[in-house]
Amino acid sequence: MSASSSWRARASCAQPAYEGRRDMWFAPIDSPDAAEAKQVCAGCPVRQACLTAVMAEEGAANRHDRHGIRAGLTGRERRRLYERYRRADAEQDQHAKAAA
Repeated sequence: MSASSSWRARASCAQPAYEGRRDMWFAPIDSPDAAEAKQVCAGCPVRQACLTAVMAEEGAANRHDRHGIRAGLTGRERRRLYERYRRADAEQDQHAKAAA
């Protein structure tokens, strides 16, 4: 079992309770299903691993190419988080160059 598949198997969304409800992670953002998906993610024991994976998978993808609730975040929220990471990395690079 690979590292990525092991954390995925422990994800709250992969548990039998959500077997017939897989579509709730792709429900309209303002729907009760999306709100429930975000709650499930909030208590997930592997949320950080999920966030790391989704950020690596989506990278700089346009917000229209980011679908569903993943790691408790909507596509728009993940895009904003990615932009914050990107700006922080750029600032860190500038500080490193200035110090050299």
